[in-house]
Amino acid sequence: MKRRNKILIAKTLMLVALLVITFVVTGCAAGTGQVAWSGATIENGALFVGSLGRIAAIDTANGNFLWDKTLETEGSSGGFGCAIPASKIPIYGSTAVAGELVYVGGADGKVYAFTIDTGASRWVYPRSGNLGAVILGGTVVNQDIVYVCTVAGDVYALDVVNGDYIWDYDIGEDVWATPAVADNTLYIGTFDKNVYAIDINTGEEKWQHPFETGGPIISSVVIDGDVLYIASFDRHIYALNKESGEPIWQYPDVDGGEENPEKWFWASPVLCNGSIYAANMDGKVYVIDAGSGGLVTAIDLGAAISSTPVAVGDEVFVATEEGRVYSINTTSLNQEIMRDLELRIIAPLAVDDNIVYIHTQEKEAIYAMNSETGTIIWDTPMDIE
Repeated sequence: MKRRNKILIAKTLMLVALLVITFVVTGCAAGTGQVAWSGATIENGALFVGSLGRIAAIDTANGNFLWDKTLETEGSSGGFGCAIPASKIPIYGSTAVAGELVYVGGADGKVYAFTIDTGASRWVYPRSGNLGAVILGGTVVNQDIVYVCTVAGDVYALDVVNGDYIWDYDIGEDVWATPAVADNTLYIGTFDKNVYAIDINTGEEKWQHPFETGGPIISSVVIDGDVLYIASFDRHIYALNKESGEPIWQYPDVDGGEENPEKWFWASPVLCNGSIYAANMDGKVYVIDAGSGGLVTAIDLGAAISSTPVAVGDEVFVATEEGRVYSINTTSLNQEIMRDLELRIIAPLAVDDNIVYIHTQEKEAIYAMNSETGTIIWDTPMDIE
């Protein structure tokens, strides 16, 4: 298989802050001040979510733990007389569920598989050591293969049953995002501004060249039919032809407009009723016609948004970093505040059977909210020992 030489790219200050301050630099007192922002996956009445040093299954009926597993690094004697204790492994990416297993990538550079019924460990990859870099994005499963990317740009394909190696490919660029998959192709946005299409059967690139944006991409590509939608730190949303990677449109089409986004697109866009709902760090949700790329309206929610929204029927639910959860009616475009948790939210929202699930990073907990009334059905603390 073709392998490209790895490009050594200096990490940005953001990457250093995330990986060094919150994970690597533990000194003699590990684990303080760390957060994780895993999104939840719901399957057969169970919610699976990663956290700081744990993965858990929660009963969606009542919020009780079905099982809860600890993920920790091994301690060491350290140097200069400073013993380094075992430290919690953050889970930043969302879990993936297929068959009887749930899969997750850890910030320790390993991929884990647990049984969905009891949480028993089924396999870990690699069997010893790690992949050489942190995993920030989530896992994704397609056709009995689990895919995962490291921040160093290595894409791995593993057997879902036993975790055996199938292939890997070195993009040569930093990857924070969870891959998206459709029609035998992985679509991956990179921190180095590009979007790649990789054949899942061969591990080779499919497009003649990657699509280049003007800024880092940390959110997942959204796939709808023959079109890909990409959110970039360059304050643009792009629509691409899925087969060729050629651009269809971009919003905004010109820079410098008064209504143009002011900050990054951190969250993945959401498609609902023919429009793209793109939440921005400037506190606005940009509603864009999915066909033309024209701006329909911009809805100001008053606080930064990094959590990926979800659609429920004709409503799009959005959580701000300050903890307010809004619904936006896709017909009238009216907004309504459904719940103010007054807690920091940066993890993606999840939805199942008209219940919106919210993972807070301050006083970490999972909340189950009725999408019609905003009533909290149950909440389960995740920051307990």
